[in-house]
Amino acid sequence: MTEPKFKYAFFIPYKGDDYSNGINGKKVLVLGASFYCDKDCKYHSDCTDPVKRGTNKYNLICPWYKENGAILSEEPDNEVTSCPNNKAYGTFGRFLKRFIEKDFVGSAWDYVSFTNYVQFMQPDRTTLPCYLTERDYLAFIEVVQHHEYDPDVIIVWGKPVREELQRRLPKSCKSIDKIRNRDRVLRVHFYNENKARVLVFIHHPITAYLSKEIWDKDFDEMTENIKIALQ
Repeated sequence: MTEPKFKYAFFIPYKGDDYSNGINGKKVLVLGASFYCDKDCKYHSDCTDPVKRGTNKYNLICPWYKENGAILSEEPDNEVTSCPNNKAYGTFGRFLKRFIEKDFVGSAWDYVSFTNYVQFMQPDRTTLPCYLTERDYLAFIEVVQHHEYDPDVIIVWGKPVREELQRRLPKSCKSIDKIRNRDRVLRVHFYNENKARVLVFIHHPITAYLSKEIWDKDFDEMTENIKIALQ
């Protein structure tokens, strides 16, 4: 695959080997919240400054990625393929298996694409409202409408990104079975396109560790909502 070029998106989305086959015939983009860096190096304060948002400048000089032959813009691929024991990715991968044919081989991540909403390295693990900008929304639309991805279903992790998207989405988007899913499954036509896509909002999978009672309480509802989105 030729590396896609973007105007707004800095991070190049991860794309599983079986992404084009999809899940239940649907191409699925998973949208996380943000990447963060808590490393102690001389570039850290500038690279993670939420005002400068200067990740691009450090793409080729980050010592933590350079020593592994990687660059920052490839972060989704680095994380998904190199961190199988990451709590969020591991939890979601196990959760996703229930929607794939029982005889599939490999990781559930092979069947989806993935990126995060915020387009710079955050200085901490909490996605604050002040970190979310117009550029991030334009990057999201750019990825969604790129021919390499063009998802039918978008699974969105966590409250900060859900609230930001709900604020910015076209007024024409419609809730699917509003009474049952509490506006967590939406059918939307993004700007200048005729294709209908489905957004489904779930808890960030790290919730299964940090607030397990919330994850467990809503587990059945999240499962049902994804089933609705994949129909």
